[in-house]
Amino acid sequence: TKSSSKLYLKIAPVYSERQIWEKLAPLVETYTGDTPLYLYFPAEEKLVKSMRHYWVKVVPDLIQELQKLPGIDAVSVVQEDGGI
Repeated sequence: TKSSSKLYLKIAPVYSERQIWEKLAPLVETYTGDTPLYLYFPAEEKLVKSMRHYWVKVVPDLIQELQKLPGIDAVSVVQEDGGI
């Protein structure tokens, strides 16, 4: 079975999608990879899947950087086991 993961970021209500992408862009460029990045905007109950070129490599350094970023309330990596 192939295991895959997804990275979810819960965004603080005061930030717009555009503002968050501006903050994320430098990090995403540094940690380019194969894990889909999802942004969740709880105020609007909106989940946004990033375009392919915004996918990341999930490593401890990236998680730490994301947790320090203003506008991100929570960071979670969800593992999914592919199978029948």
